[in-house]
Amino acid sequence: MKLKYIVFNTDDGLLVPVIFPEVLQHNSITITDATPVSAGFVRVLGGDSGKVIAVPSGESTSLGLHTAPDDRFLLELVLNSKL
Repeated sequence: MKLKYIVFNTDDGLLVPVIFPEVLQHNSITITDATPVSAGFVRVLGGDSGKVIAVPSGESTSLGLHTAPDDRFLLELVLNSKL
């Protein structure tokens, strides 16, 4: 299954990545008091250290947004979180 993602910027200035299945449209995902700033698809790969590697690509046509340089870091932070 392919995954999609959106990075939101909250009113507090926090960047929040949200990952979801491809069957949903990007524009159907919202967070109250947050604005989408980048979006696309993400491929999740297994890493040698046991941590996953995120490979963002593409764009969201429904939001008119593309991937951004920091998206990989943000996605990996969430995917590898121990919280």
